[in-house]
Amino acid sequence: MTSGQRKIYDEILDAVNEERGGMFFVSGFGGTGKTFLWKLLSAAIRSRGDIALNVASSGIAS
Repeated sequence: MTSGQRKIYDEILDAVNEERGGMFFVSGFGGTGKTFLWKLLSAAIRSRGDIALNVASSGIAS
């Protein structure tokens, strides 16, 4: 995980752990690790028994 990915990961998991909830949008050029980051976040959230839904904002991204 890059330092940028780690910062986003920690920020989102802090919101989940503190039950603040929210919607999070990760944007970046192709090949920057967005899918990797979402897979890590989803696994971390689901391992707690919580629900994580990942959606794409365009047909190309999905």
